[in-house]
Amino acid sequence: MNDSHIMQTTIKMELNNNVDNRKFTRITIRAKSRITTGSQIIEGELENLCLNGAFVKTDKYLDINSPVLLTIFYTLTSEVTIEHKAKVITVTKNGIGLQFMDLL
Repeated sequence: MNDSHIMQTTIKMELNNNVDNRKFTRITIRAKSRITTGSQIIEGELENLCLNGAFVKTDKYLDINSPVLLTIFYTLTSEVTIEHKAKVITVTKNGIGLQFMDLL
């Protein structure tokens, strides 16, 4: 096996490991957001959004599968918001991944 073949194999392995199997394309959106569950309110920044979920940057944590209400605030006016029921599917040091209960 020569160096070129090893390099091609390594690149193919790296590409296969980075394949994104999501059903919907995520778009990057920066907006103030709020996650509400019970009496707990978590302020954060919406990082990305797709038809069935969102990721909110925050240093707070919630339990996986917790039902929440996500509120997204448009920057042009504080009076325009989107609210959507969701559940927590991912919690990382960077934020909380949410899956919408119904598609947008």
